[in-house]
Amino acid sequence: MPLSRSHMFMGVCMRTLCLLLVIWLCASVPVFSADRTSMIIAAQSAPNTPWDLNWQDVQAAFDAAGDIGLDMQLLVRGETGNSDERLTALRRNRVQYVSAPIGTAAAILPELSVLQLPYLFDAAEEFDFV
Repeated sequence: MPLSRSHMFMGVCMRTLCLLLVIWLCASVPVFSADRTSMIIAAQSAPNTPWDLNWQDVQAAFDAAGDIGLDMQLLVRGETGNSDERLTALRRNRVQYVSAPIGTAAAILPELSVLQLPYLFDAAEEFDFV
């Protein structure tokens, strides 16, 4: 089944955000440091999906950056558990980056629920009424 335009757009956005994350991480790690920093990325993506391709792009960008003093480990097949367990691992510093749904993250940081407001209303008039 072909992907819709909105899914393709979201894939492009996620790929861009992931690549920007890798670039930012590469720029923020001292190149000539004797200490190596390790980063574990936890997510859930099925093989050969747009999300899997995003993580493959992140790995490729990281590999292309060369030795930057950062050891990155991708755990993107659900090795760290469901989204609740991934967020718990993040809070305990077992992983340094987590991909999780907003609803799950809002359980820890309720302010994130504001990001879902546009999807709760059918029209701008309904939003204004509330």
